[in-house]
Amino acid sequence: MQARQCERDERTGRDQPTVWIALILAAFTVTAYWGVWTCGFVNFDDQIYVYENPRVTTGLSLANIQWALTTGECANWHPLTWLSLMLDATLFGPGPMGFHASNLGWHVVNVLLLFGVLKQFTGQVWRSACVAALFAVHPVHVESVAWISERKDVLSMFFGLLALGTYGAFVRTDRVRWYVGSIVSLGCSLMAKPMLVTLPCLLLLLDVWPLGRLKGVAQQSSEGSTEQPTAQFSASRLILEKLPFVVLTIISCVVTLQVQRAGGALSLHLTLSDRLANAVLAYGWYLKMLFVPKDLSVFYPHPTSQLSWSAVAASAAVLTVITALTVALWKRAPFVRTGWFWFLGMLVPVIGLIQIGAQQRADRYLYLPGVGIYLLVVWCGALAVDRIAPLRRVMTFLMVVTLAWLAIRTQLQTRVWRNSVTLWANALRVSGGDARSRTQLAQSYQRAGEREQARMHYQEAFKLIPLEPHLNLNYGLFLVQEDQFATAIPHFQLVLKRDPHDSRAMGFLGFALWRSGDLDQAEAWLRNAMAQDPAWSRPYYWFGQMRLEQKRNAEAVEFLRKAVQADPMWGLARKELARVEQLRRDNTDQP
Repeated sequence: MQARQCERDERTGRDQPTVWIALILAAFTVTAYWGVWTCGFVNFDDQIYVYENPRVTTGLSLANIQWALTTGECANWHPLTWLSLMLDATLFGPGPMGFHASNLGWHVVNVLLLFGVLKQFTGQVWRSACVAALFAVHPVHVESVAWISERKDVLSMFFGLLALGTYGAFVRTDRVRWYVGSIVSLGCSLMAKPMLVTLPCLLLLLDVWPLGRLKGVAQQSSEGSTEQPTAQFSASRLILEKLPFVVLTIISCVVTLQVQRAGGALSLHLTLSDRLANAVLAYGWYLKMLFVPKDLSVFYPHPTSQLSWSAVAASAAVLTVITALTVALWKRAPFVRTGWFWFLGMLVPVIGLIQIGAQQRADRYLYLPGVGIYLLVVWCGALAVDRIAPLRRVMTFLMVVTLAWLAIRTQLQTRVWRNSVTLWANALRVSGGDARSRTQLAQSYQRAGEREQARMHYQEAFKLIPLEPHLNLNYGLFLVQEDQFATAIPHFQLVLKRDPHDSRAMGFLGFALWRSGDLDQAEAWLRNAMAQDPAWSRPYYWFGQMRLEQKRNAEAVEFLRKAVQADPMWGLARKELARVEQLRRDNTDQP
């Protein structure tokens, strides 16, 4: 009894530094991201994911849960992300602060989980803490934390780290429940964001180092393997063990490609050579941003066929040299292999071999892959300290200064996400004036009521891409808000020439025609919009208003009711329906 108590006291004493480190990591993370509380929504997917999505703003309900499980909205199937956002709306209301607090909370949990997983795998407390600290405050992760719509990133990583942790428990205890828990956790991660499809390969990488499970590979505890030797197996056994994980990732890939193809997110105009060259260039850029995180942006325009081949060659040379060094240090420093291939492998799904969207690269894609480089750097520094003792103070000083500098950079980068204007003004500065950022900035000024600034940026964008549908649609909306209906009509017509099925262009064209006095054409286009997108409430409302002007009140009520059914949260439509119904009753009661 006494021996058991002594053992418990000893274990508690060993855990005390870990608890304090975890508390410091959490406080450090919250301090670095303190400015996120003042950030609002931005006009980059937040309207689709949250503030204009009645499924999310009305919170959790049976109907909304069913929708989350089946929808391909935003060209993705990620039900857990939708459910998480609905839960936030239920708990905190529709304002942005609750969503931001939740994102930051998930990031803090991820920092602590990463620390725990690395400590579990390697037995190294301080090295694991340093990796977690770098992950916590690196400014390249601000996009994943400060952007509400990127909830899928922090949620996916939470379940991904949970999969790693339960896998580590399975390795340590050989209990099937932990193995099943790891598979389930991966499934949940893929249902938040289909990013971790290369996790089975990462598990094999970790099997070799630091877990030391591959038969014939010596464990090197001095370089950070687990404290207790683990059972070793053949490569075929370890690969067979990963088959359930692989099946999950294959299913996820098939579902994702189908949903993205249906949602029009796949970009098919780039040649294979362009995509391969851009992938090499992107790898070099991601590596550079981890060491020199400057000029970060929400959007990096794709250069398409105007790639700098000298930059591609330089990036390829750097990648080749590092890979060659990794092979040379294969046995002497196995952590280099794990860190480097963690970075390369986890980026494969988003490196652009299959082009999704118009961006060349994105900060958010480094959220999990960057951990491989942090691990590599920290373990290299620790190895240098182990061999040259006087370097300890120097390395400690460098780590403290680096973390402080990164935290300051994170604070500054968080301010970029304060609102749509600051976000796109920064993107425009970084890109040097691309059309997409100009269009988004014009939209931001338009929403903020700064009409002249909006008009100026729209006109600058038209000089670059006069026939682009997205730009013409948004400029048409701007002209409608300015009551310049006749001027707006050609812009909506141009959109429909490029995409005859664009329901928004149909609806707004019908509205502009109605306000211009062409009632027959207006009726035709509004009906087309209703048929193309029955869930969009605006065409029903406009048609009802048009019928009201024509004194056809019965039809007006019919279409206003349809508008309310399509969007029950639209107060203006409900108010107008009540007014028209009262008007009909009053007319009926008159003698």
